[in-house]
Amino acid sequence: MESAIGIDLGTTFSCVATIKPNGKPTVIANFDGHNVTPSVVAYPTSKTLEPLVGKSAVKSSVPLENIIYDSKRFIGRQYNDESVQEDMKSWPFEIINDKGKPLVKLTHNNEEKKLAAEEISAEVLKMMKKVAKKSLPNEQKVTRAVITVPAHFDQRQRHSTMEAAKLAGIEVIRLVNEPTAVAIAYGVHNQGKKNVFIYDLGGGGQDFDRIIADYALENFKNFPRNNPKMMRRLIEECTEAKITLSCHGTATIFVDNPASDDGWKLILSRDKLNQLIGKKLYGTLSIVDKTLRTAKMKKTNIDIVILAGGSTRILMVQDLLEKKFGKDKVWNKHNPDEVVAKGAALVAKSLTNSSSDSLQLYFNDIVPLSIGQKIYGNKMLVAIPRGTKYPCKFEQNTITSEDNQSFIPFTIYEDKNGILNVTSIETANGNRASIQIQYDGCSHKDVIFQ
Repeated sequence: MESAIGIDLGTTFSCVATIKPNGKPTVIANFDGHNVTPSVVAYPTSKTLEPLVGKSAVKSSVPLENIIYDSKRFIGRQYNDESVQEDMKSWPFEIINDKGKPLVKLTHNNEEKKLAAEEISAEVLKMMKKVAKKSLPNEQKVTRAVITVPAHFDQRQRHSTMEAAKLAGIEVIRLVNEPTAVAIAYGVHNQGKKNVFIYDLGGGGQDFDRIIADYALENFKNFPRNNPKMMRRLIEECTEAKITLSCHGTATIFVDNPASDDGWKLILSRDKLNQLIGKKLYGTLSIVDKTLRTAKMKKTNIDIVILAGGSTRILMVQDLLEKKFGKDKVWNKHNPDEVVAKGAALVAKSLTNSSSDSLQLYFNDIVPLSIGQKIYGNKMLVAIPRGTKYPCKFEQNTITSEDNQSFIPFTIYEDKNGILNVTSIETANGNRASIQIQYDGCSHKDVIFQ
């Protein structure tokens, strides 16, 4: 007997959920008793030891360059991507360029290894699988899951996420966009015809932690900025302070000094936090406005605003959204760290239970980036526009740019830059050929040539 689960494979934390007999989604606590697990993997340098995952990785004595986090930020990306290059400036682990792909170079069990983001994420998924297994009856296996991804993930990133699941021994029933999972967890499908806006501020909260850390460093004399372990400790303290300020007016940042009995201490107020990160929070409102324009809506058209992601606990976030949309429209009744996994579990239940009285969900995600064909003049002829509901397919008939051309080269682009497929096919009827592009958000083989 098998049990399907929902997994939120997060940038900072990951979470797994299943469905209770009463039909309600429930998050499964990990082996430390917490509902969320840090998406961190530590690789011991010596001895024959398995990688450590979660809190044990964060608290381990493993050298900092062997403690890997943020794998979601470079999964499915290229080494030269601007975001990867920017993130590398703050990562203590080594990233190398392997034929255009970013790999983590480290020593594990006395052997030099080069690890892709998929391999690192697979360790987190293995842990989620173990966590789920311990809560289920002995006869139930955990081999299938619905896994969530950011709505903006392109096809490479989605495919790489599926590869990570495969390495973890998990069959992906479906990839679901995180905002869609949030909406399902909140039961918006039971609310009638409503316009729902999902505001998700999750892994980006690390940017706030770094801003707080920079402020702390301005106040800490002789702090060893070049010591990666001490800097990591400072970031952890800043993260805790940010969380504390969601409930209290002040928080203490304290880092021990191993060289003396003294340490570095700073009292941070909520007002100061708002001052430090306010510019970035106001910046998210421009993204809100852009999203509304893309949807061809005004803020008055929105009936419900749902908060997701741990950083939405910051009271300033809630205040800004309540002022923009109206207090009564902003919903935050679910734990923002857990709501995505709950939605994924509901989708898993819907897709795997065939009984007539089981949960039935019907929804479509949308294509995050336009997909099309490179044509004469290095232009892109869009086949599937951004925002199209999927699964979907589109067929294009193409003619050669020159007479008596035997083959037509096809280069399929995603948003003008990400190449999905390159091939050439023989022309038919003199100088014509057709191409069928289909998209389901999961499969990597989405191009059919005829």
